[in-house]
Amino acid sequence: MGRGWCSWGCFYGGWDEFFSRLRKKPVIKDKQIDRRWIYLPFAVLLAIVLLSAIAFSPIYCEWLCPFKIITEFQAPATILAIVQIAIFVVLFIGLVIVLPLLTKRRIQCGLFCPFGAMQSFLNKINIFEVRIDPDKCSQCQRCIRECPTFSMDESSLESGKPLMTCTKCAQCIDTCPKGAISYHIKGTPLKASPAVARALFLYPAFLLMSIIGLGTVGMGLWRILKLITTGSML
Repeated sequence: MGRGWCSWGCFYGGWDEFFSRLRKKPVIKDKQIDRRWIYLPFAVLLAIVLLSAIAFSPIYCEWLCPFKIITEFQAPATILAIVQIAIFVVLFIGLVIVLPLLTKRRIQCGLFCPFGAMQSFLNKINIFEVRIDPDKCSQCQRCIRECPTFSMDESSLESGKPLMTCTKCAQCIDTCPKGAISYHIKGTPLKASPAVARALFLYPAFLLMSIIGLGTVGMGLWRILKLITTGSML
């Protein structure tokens, strides 16, 4: 899947996606966002790899993960724990709620998440990709405006490929008025059966989503049922 994991498997990304879709129009326009921010996740990745290797400790999980407040909320028993919780709360509110609401983009996923940056490298070796047919493209740039992770820019239209951070979410494919964007299997001609390439990609994508999602949803429903019948989720 490459970085397709971020769109089809990552349940954390669902929070980012949810808040980015609540408004019809962005408050902060695309042109107001400096595209150099797309390199921040790679800097965060490098920093946590080095710091974790030095400290023999999961630095990102201990200090920077916005989703700690919804997955592993710790007891505020010490000053250190209180500081960590405060950081998690600020990051979650800012990166997952406020900025996606204002920009209609997945800010946490596109401009901060180091694991997404790591998976971006896997896009280089994954057989599935998104391609742009230059003969059909009208240069309307709707794909650039609609891409939730800042993975499309003017250079993408020239090269016929999104940036390496593409999560294969297909939002650009669905929004293209000319049908110029499609899933593609590397090593095959660009115009060779895009419908077949789409089906071949979506089968493992939906399979992954089902495997990951059904376990999470099933456990959630089970805990809700326990809460109703016993008064406790535990």
